[in-house]
Amino acid sequence: MPTTPPWVFPGGKAGHHITHSYLLTQIRELGLNPLATRNRALDDLVTAMPAPLVAELFAYSYQGTTKHANENAVEFARYTAARQEFR
Repeated sequence: MPTTPPWVFPGGKAGHHITHSYLLTQIRELGLNPLATRNRALDDLVTAMPAPLVAELFAYSYQGTTKHANENAVEFARYTAARQEFR
C-alpha cells in the first residue's frame, strides 16, 4: 500500500519535495508578484498593530516595519484608541 509523502508540496521526483525555484516560477506564471503581495500584507499588518509588534511576530526588522507604517501614515495613537474600545 502506498504511503503518503511527508512533503506538503511533493516534487516530480519520487521522495523529494518541490523546489523553491520551481514553486516561484509557477506562482509568477499565474501572474502573481510575490514581493508585491508580501509588501501589501505587511502594510495591512502595520495598520492593524504597532510596527514593533509586527517585527517581533514575523521576524522582520524594526526599521522595515516602521518604514511600512510611516508610508501608510500609521500612528500608535490610533492603535491605542482602538484597543481602549475593547475594554
